[in-house]
Amino acid sequence: MAPCLLRCIVLQLFLLSNAQHYLTVHPVDPVVSTGESIQLNCSINCPLGTVAWKGLDIFVDKQYIAPGYSVQTLENISISMDGTKHCEGTCPGHRKAYQKSLQLHVYALPNTLLLSSDMKNGIHYLNCSMELVYPLPEISCYKGSKLLDERTDNEILDGDLFNITWSWVVPEEDWLSDAFYWCEAQVHVNGQVFKREGTLYISEGIHT
Repeated sequence: MAPCLLRCIVLQLFLLSNAQHYLTVHPVDPVVSTGESIQLNCSINCPLGTVAWKGLDIFVDKQYIAPGYSVQTLENISISMDGTKHCEGTCPGHRKAYQKSLQLHVYALPNTLLLSSDMKNGIHYLNCSMELVYPLPEISCYKGSKLLDERTDNEILDGDLFNITWSWVVPEEDWLSDAFYWCEAQVHVNGQVFKREGTLYISEGIHT
């Protein structure tokens, strides 16, 4: 073998043995709604490396593994899947194990924000309710453009999800005139905001 070629091979082997290997995961900190599916990708930058997602045994048959690459499919996402997911990898000829993580953010937000009215002990109430939501949303409710305050909250935990009703006392003078109420619920997840709105019109025909 020519000395030049031998030196090139030795140099290449030296560079490979001292290369900075690392894992790459994608997507980074994904946000997913319950019931949806997602694919988690993991790769390592060395030839014939091995990578695999860990701690997802219930989806072991949904993981595709190839040299240097792994794709984990998560289906029918639930709140219990929220959290950190780990990928581990190794390179041939190296004892060091590499690890990379991502944070899976799961939320639940129903399509409906329901507004209703009722009377208790002669007092009128405006109620705004939402079922099977996570995390707890922020709520704002208005009479026209006026923000309502001094509400009461009733939260019921249903498994991993919340059923919640917010209630405001409506003064008699507001109830006795036509009024338009609207509310907005916001769920904040990893810097993203998801919204739902609901409306209620109080007409003179329903006064009690």
